[in-house]
Amino acid sequence: MPTGRNSPDTLVMLTATVNPGGTPHVARIDQNVRLADYQCSIARWVTLAAVSGWDILIIENSGHPEDSLLAGVPEEMYQQVQPRVLSYVADPQYTKLGKGVGEAHMFDRVVTEYADDFTRYKMIVKVTGRLFVENAQKLLFISPDINVIRCRIRADFTQVDSRFFACNPATWQNFVSNMAAEIREDSGYYLEHAMAFRVAKAMACGVRREPFPRPPRIVGISGSTNVPYGGFRRLLVDSVGVTIARSRPGLFI
Repeated sequence: MPTGRNSPDTLVMLTATVNPGGTPHVARIDQNVRLADYQCSIARWVTLAAVSGWDILIIENSGHPEDSLLAGVPEEMYQQVQPRVLSYVADPQYTKLGKGVGEAHMFDRVVTEYADDFTRYKMIVKVTGRLFVENAQKLLFISPDINVIRCRIRADFTQVDSRFFACNPATWQNFVSNMAAEIREDSGYYLEHAMAFRVAKAMACGVRREPFPRPPRIVGISGSTNVPYGGFRRLLVDSVGVTIARSRPGLFI
């Protein structure tokens, strides 16, 4: 997985599903619309990686062609970053269990497919592939204490914002992998809930949960609701949310 550049210490992993098929709880279902979302976001991440020195891995679980996913990436940026694409077709039995189950299997797949290279990174970053984080450079610094997981979590520890989080490879393998069986979307227990349990478990084992220094400025459109993220109202809520979250456990901190 390493590129020809000087050993990047950060791997940004973009999860993707161009064709959601019959996956439940997905409102943005048009494949062409989703592909356009991915192409736009991937181009922005690759361009940012070129100036930040990161590696990029796109992992796609509906078998979509690599060249199509990378169609929006400028040739110069492609040559500099050399983004990798791992595209495969997920087992239909997992697809019908919900998108969180499919995403959890992607978390496992990256470890098994790139076992020889995975552990050389200091930070593994997961991003929902149709979304972009405008202030990512200010959020993805390497912590002096690498035994951390950096994420947004509700103050009552019931849910993690699974769109964007980061940790070192050992924490990923020990506490992010092998999570699919714990997700029960038909009972209202989603990836976000399972992730929160894993974060609490990691903390009990000595891993430090580290908040982002400021709220991630996520832009794009929710696949679950088909509603855009971002905008002034969302930024205002995020800006004041951390301050009052301890008295309102439903807010992310």
